[in-house]
Amino acid sequence: MRLKILGLIAGLTLVAACESAPETTAGAKGAGAKTPATITTTQRNMGPLPGSQEDLVMSVGDRVFFDFDKYNVKADARKTLEKQAVWLKKYPSLVITVEGHTDERGTREYNLALGERR
Repeated sequence: MRLKILGLIAGLTLVAACESAPETTAGAKGAGAKTPATITTTQRNMGPLPGSQEDLVMSVGDRVFFDFDKYNVKADARKTLEKQAVWLKKYPSLVITVEGHTDERGTREYNLALGERR
């Protein structure tokens, strides 16, 4: 269960990187035509795009930290993971990748194993 939750968190981080820029039609004219600057300003005034990485960060947070040399999920991190799971259920079409990282201390093999457990 912990691995699934951790997977969801890491995936959410990657999903945010997949956000695409708004498209404009070359030569568009009339009241419906918008320039990229207009779209960006409008989106900025409305807040983050629902389902985007910015939305995730502002709504529930996108990171969970572990104690040194540990892989168990702490109580505060569990709350974040639960909020992320609820957020993900609102956007079922999103595909995420979960990753666990370590610092540079220790051997490469040890850090790879710890990252996998995380």
